[in-house]
Amino acid sequence: MSYNLHSFREDSFGGITTAVAIGLIIAGMTRSRQFERLEMDNVVSVPILDQVFFEGEITPSEGEADPHAARVGMVAFRGSFSVASSNKIINTVSVDIRDHEVVIFDFSETIYMDDSAALVLEQLIDAAIDQDTECIVMALSGLPARTLRSLDVLQRVPQDRIVGNLDEAREVARRLLEH
Repeated sequence: MSYNLHSFREDSFGGITTAVAIGLIIAGMTRSRQFERLEMDNVVSVPILDQVFFEGEITPSEGEADPHAARVGMVAFRGSFSVASSNKIINTVSVDIRDHEVVIFDFSETIYMDDSAALVLEQLIDAAIDQDTECIVMALSGLPARTLRSLDVLQRVPQDRIVGNLDEAREVARRLLEH
């Protein structure tokens, strides 16, 4: 039995190339899942108790007094957001939004948001509006602001609901809840 050394080298090279390609694909998929988990850890969606948020300034109508009422929710985006977390954000946060009359989207600690994540925010805003939840956008600046504005993501949010800090967001929320 004789072996042709030339064909052996070609077969080995093809096998090695295939193995390297498969390894790179698996590593890429693993890294993508890690990015998704890291980005999801940077999205915080919390209800805010009325008595804490408004410091006792808003009193519910008679018969509606609930010390555990949380008519306002906050969704804080911290860090960077990309296509890696886009689907998870919409599935996770849209459920939280419907539990509130007002939702504050907090960008005070957002460093970067790519186009896909910006479009997810637009879907969250649309979902909130469709559920009769009022939206407030807080502390939007830098790269995330440019991305959202360039894609016209905030078109359905009235200009007076885009605020600079938590005190301004509290005032807008108070006004929205009183009407």
